[in-house]
Amino acid sequence: MPNLNFIDGDALPLNGLEKALRYVYLNAVPLHDVLHTQLHAAQLDRFFEDFPDERDVFCRICESHLLERPVTNHIFFPEKSDIVLSRHPRYCPATPHSLSFFKLQYVFRGPAVQTVRNRQIALSPGDLFILAPDTPHTLFTNNDEAIIMNIMIRKDTFREKFISILNTNDIVADFFSNVLYSNSYYPYIYCHTYDNRQLREIVVRLYDVQCGNGRYKNRMLINKLEELMICLLETYENDIIVDTLVDDREKSILPILKYIQNNFREVTLSGLASYFGYNESYLSRLIKNYTRKSYSEILGTTRLHHAATMLATTTMSIDAIRADSGYNNNTYFYKQFVKKYGMTPANYRISKQGV
Repeated sequence: MPNLNFIDGDALPLNGLEKALRYVYLNAVPLHDVLHTQLHAAQLDRFFEDFPDERDVFCRICESHLLERPVTNHIFFPEKSDIVLSRHPRYCPATPHSLSFFKLQYVFRGPAVQTVRNRQIALSPGDLFILAPDTPHTLFTNNDEAIIMNIMIRKDTFREKFISILNTNDIVADFFSNVLYSNSYYPYIYCHTYDNRQLREIVVRLYDVQCGNGRYKNRMLINKLEELMICLLETYENDIIVDTLVDDREKSILPILKYIQNNFREVTLSGLASYFGYNESYLSRLIKNYTRKSYSEILGTTRLHHAATMLATTTMSIDAIRADSGYNNNTYFYKQFVKKYGMTPANYRISKQGV
């Protein structure tokens, strides 16, 4: 069973990894020295006597922060796992790094400082911070009492598993839709929940499920995360803070992208332009300038993602899925699907469902 005593106020001692990171921080040891200097190695050995597995984690943290390379899915996500939780190490080096997935961070205890694009944001107990993929950031705390939970979600998981969230008309749906369907997006949103008990308990339950090995563990994590989002919106929808670097042009494009997403089966460029009161040529340029993708590319991606989701989660015939995804031409559908996923729809279904 996971150690959840810190939820009710008990202190959580530093583990070996955190003791080593605190040593690096307090002694201002350069990262390029700590792994290759005998003096530091001897000092660090004692921290890992009772935690031998944490030495490898410490080395990976130092190397990734030293190289400032993006952290990719395979480092964090076991096979067939959509969501992973981990406690953020206290004293972890404050070197900017980016991730290929979404990350939600919930503060059980603070303080901590989140830095995104040279902007520092002070985090307190109850704060929930959501980072978009490919956003350079740091989260740092030098407080022995701080407890912060990382909730990491694959980018494709939102496309395939959180349709209900993406189809709502709210700020969280806008955030995720913008990240998923364009190349320019809000790098983060966050909210002060002031230690809301219900939200805290949902995060605790997520961590509890994460530490178990139940048959339906992945599905339970998805359901609890959706519950977390609903609870957040129900109570704090008007209090969610969006990165203020978003300009008016970005705000105006979001409804257009959401309209394409919600009406992908029958939408046309002329109909879209008419609905929003734009000239077709102007609308094409607006979409291209903002997303770096053409209207047809965005529509095609949306339709193919829908088809892939249906193949992975239903028993509908491939022909019915093709039609439901907005494709009238069977040959064209197969050609585009193979181009996107590297396999036929039938083989894709087998890879996802095993049948």
